Amino acid sequence: MKQASSDIIWFCSQLQQAEQTISLALEKAEEFSEDDKAIVDRILPDVELIDITLLQLLSPTMP
Repeated sequence: MKQASSDIIWFCSQLQQAEQTISLALEKAEEFSEDDKAIVDRILPDVELIDITLLQLLSPTMP
């Protein structure tokens, strides 16, 4: 099995950081005021889809 290049390792690291940032933002949004939650709720389905997609991309797969 070929080792991952430093570019691929960096790329995956960036995806992991993005997923962690989105996850934290979703968690913090639960504490927002009702007005702010209403704003977040407009884009929430898209943000959740992005979060799920990143998790799937970062999950190990069987060959």
